[in-house]
Amino acid sequence: MSIAFESLSPDQEPRSAGTTKQLSTSDRVLSVKWTAVEARSLRVSANSFLDHLALVLETMDAFGPPVQQ
Repeated sequence: MSIAFESLSPDQEPRSAGTTKQLSTSDRVLSVKWTAVEARSLRVSANSFLDHLALVLETMDAFGPPVQQ
């Protein structure tokens, strides 16, 4: 999950949206915590994040696990 965490962490929420997102990992679990002022901004943020997560997981699946050096 560290690859997904590192791929998704740089995406910060726009300041005007009133939404914050915190990513963390524990063992092999990626956790996300959102705080939002409006339900609409939360929905947009969560949908965008899930689209990006799906792309990251598809890419990881296509290329396989990282090569250990």
